[in-house]
Amino acid sequence: MRSWILRIAAVFVLAAGLLSAGMAAAEDPLSKKEFLDYYLAELARAAPETKVVVVSDLELKITGPDGVEKTQYLDNAYREYRANPEFLDETVARFVRVATALVEVEGSALTAGNAIVLVRSMEFIESYEALLAEQVQAPDKGGLAYRPLPGGLVAIIAADRPDVYSYSMQQDVVDKLGSLDRAWNIALANTPGLIGKPEGEEIGDLVLITTPGGSASSLLVVDDFWATLEKTGVGVPVVLVTGRNTLLIGFEGRRDSLRDLKLIGRKMVEEPGEFDEPMLSSALLAWRNGKWELYEAYPY
Repeated sequence: MRSWILRIAAVFVLAAGLLSAGMAAAEDPLSKKEFLDYYLAELARAAPETKVVVVSDLELKITGPDGVEKTQYLDNAYREYRANPEFLDETVARFVRVATALVEVEGSALTAGNAIVLVRSMEFIESYEALLAEQVQAPDKGGLAYRPLPGGLVAIIAADRPDVYSYSMQQDVVDKLGSLDRAWNIALANTPGLIGKPEGEEIGDLVLITTPGGSASSLLVVDDFWATLEKTGVGVPVVLVTGRNTLLIGFEGRRDSLRDLKLIGRKMVEEPGEFDEPMLSSALLAWRNGKWELYEAYPY
């Protein structure tokens, strides 16, 4: 009985470690002006070289270092915030990424040295492309350069810049790196070095993985990491992608670890406001025979 209690305690200690340290939702929602002020402060921090002129409550003129001016509308951002105020930071961060893309849409920051593969949700890709299409009058460049993964995830080519990741359209990727196949080879080769050495912490029967570069989820495309883990003899690795820089790993040979993965997955789905950011995917993924497969979809 005591060992069972300790395992459950370890799971909730782990869940507590994933709790938000960011801004808590205020009792009264931010006004449009307060939301805009907060957004402008985050944009200035992420892209200090960008010049911004406020046209109206939720309309901005953004000028990048190359002098190209674009328009960004924040009506959708404010609407999303009012619907889910507990995700203020996540909403603002996503639209800040769009703002940086606005000033780069005619000239990608991607190079052979900074190309990296990030893992994001398909929902993020669809939202990002829709926002760009809505706010940027630009020729069709084939959409973002991504490949599907199980569980509603995607691997996407991005530029690893000092303060922010930026995403490139397929045609920009080709223009910069020669071809999409070559770009994927370069980005996949760069990814282990850019995200840094994985750091693991054993908690009960689970392993929590983070990386110094803040992109532990990118380990999903580092085949050597999983091939090495598979050779430990513990069993097939089963993963819950709890965040951009957190992976929870259990093993098929450890039934308690799978139970604990599901316990945490359910908690993060049912009580999302308690956590720093939404899971990238609520699905459990298994690394089997050199590739990812869906192990079990939510609800478990």
